[in-house]
Amino acid sequence: GQRPEPPLAEQVVKARHNKRLMLDEADRSRGPGPAIAPLVGPEVVGPSCSSTEVLPFVYGVLNERLELLAQANHVVVGGALGRLTGGTASEWRCGNCGHEWRGGLFTGGDGRSLDEAVVINVHDGAVGIRAERQWLAERLGADFEQLGQMLISGQGGRRFDKLIVRSPNGGTRDVYFDVSAFFGGSASGSGSGSGTSGARA
Repeated sequence: GQRPEPPLAEQVVKARHNKRLMLDEADRSRGPGPAIAPLVGPEVVGPSCSSTEVLPFVYGVLNERLELLAQANHVVVGGALGRLTGGTASEWRCGNCGHEWRGGLFTGGDGRSLDEAVVINVHDGAVGIRAERQWLAERLGADFEQLGQMLISGQGGRRFDKLIVRSPNGGTRDVYFDVSAFFGGSASGSGSGSGTSGARA
């Protein structure tokens, strides 16, 4: 007789296993060398042990790129965006001693103009774009809505992301991020392209 279909959960596990095998095979076909470039510059160090093995936290639902980074232990999964409300959630974890802390993921200004753009200090496009959402969720609430986006070229080769957002109370504002650290880096999720609009993952 015909074999019954396995339970859905078993099918999902099998599909994930097969996907992992395909990714491993793709890594082997590329030959030796690191598959993932460093996500954080050497200026970010662990405050407890001075290690440069620093992992950024990512919050919210993971896209495919972030899932791969999490599986490779290059980022720390922090949970829902709602955990950012209040501004106390960790931004970094030391890969050497496990210490978690805040500070340094965002520098610059308050995002109200190009001159006061929020600087995002990571080198991966997917992590950088998620950091934009994390900054907004901390200040506007996790239920903010992104209405539009535009990439802007600045002086000295700087790149800026202008986001038009609406807060849960209905107010709208423009927020400027300096994305020079990761723009044009990882192809997955860099969000490059001038004048694009709409929300991104």
